[in-house]
Amino acid sequence: MRIIATTDFLGKSEFLEPLRQTVGKMEPDVFLFLGGMSRGELHIKVFEESLRTGQKPSKTEDALREERKMKSEDIVLFLEFLKSLNTPCLIIPGRTDSPVPMYEKLIADNVGYPDLHFVHLKYLQIGRFLFSGCGGLVADESEEYFEHRINSDVVVDSMKNLRSFGQDKILLFHTPFETTGENGTLSGTSCVKEIIEYLKPKLFFYGMTSPEKKMTVIGESVTVNPGLLARGEYAVVNTKTMNVEFKTLEVD
Repeated sequence: MRIIATTDFLGKSEFLEPLRQTVGKMEPDVFLFLGGMSRGELHIKVFEESLRTGQKPSKTEDALREERKMKSEDIVLFLEFLKSLNTPCLIIPGRTDSPVPMYEKLIADNVGYPDLHFVHLKYLQIGRFLFSGCGGLVADESEEYFEHRINSDVVVDSMKNLRSFGQDKILLFHTPFETTGENGTLSGTSCVKEIIEYLKPKLFFYGMTSPEKKMTVIGESVTVNPGLLARGEYAVVNTKTMNVEFKTLEVD
């Protein structure tokens, strides 16, 4: 199986046509998007500031209203792009894909399309592989308005249910697994790494680690961060050879 994967579109429409042409030429068996259809920097900044100060964040600022309008436009644009690929597309949300009710309504209006599959805390079998995943930012507490956050306990409980399936698994996450940097600082989320070690997926795709794009191995699992579509980056994976190629789209 040939897979094309990328993450974080973030409204960068100039990369859609080059990516459409690339998918058409390569004819992958499946296209994976690891979340981040929409912009959302201001919403995240306001929410993180509220966590720091303990003050309730405002939802009524004009700049926030304008960004929410752009979020909706970004999501609709990217969904229309996905439907034009004529390739099975598996998607999960990113941390910027909020407010969650707005995002989920737009997804629900489109997932009836034959090639578009929402696999957030769900699963889908394609060939011999079972695909599943978790989008948003895996955190201690959920948040639905300013940021797409999901409680880690909910994620662990959902993913553990996949253990009973015998098929080779391919997981899509937006949140990276926990790693230790050269200076000793931790990044990512520990429960995500525990899920990898518990389920032993053949492939684990993830985002949210700008500016890196890389492949690593955890136990029996190959993990792939394909890079940001907002910079034209994507990865191509051959599940037979387990060859991983990192590529960048060219924009005229």
